[in-house]
Amino acid sequence: MGAGALKIDELVARVSKDARILMPFMVASVDPAATARIKAVLQFDFTDPDGHYRVAIDRGTARLTGDETAAPDLRVACAAGVWADIARGDIDPREALRQGLVTLNGDRSLFARLSRFFR
Repeated sequence: MGAGALKIDELVARVSKDARILMPFMVASVDPAATARIKAVLQFDFTDPDGHYRVAIDRGTARLTGDETAAPDLRVACAAGVWADIARGDIDPREALRQGLVTLNGDRSLFARLSRFFR
């Protein structure tokens, strides 16, 4: 790996903020019991180069695609690193909203329940 190699802490920090890695793990962690009665489309728009991710929740399952939907039930816009911090519990989602780090469009109650939907 050589002298220029990343230290393990730096590597973990970079990987954990990469939406291309984070989003599939999030969707794989869907809680079937918590989402058993939910049918919704969530659109995540990351303001950095990681782009757009659509998460379709359908009664206990979740599916991820890397495209946009015109009319999601909830649209979440933020930097991928901010979303990673929220997912890891480093930032409280309500505080991120108050600080303007995250913007929402649509059913805000879905946002409040995301931590129950995805463990």
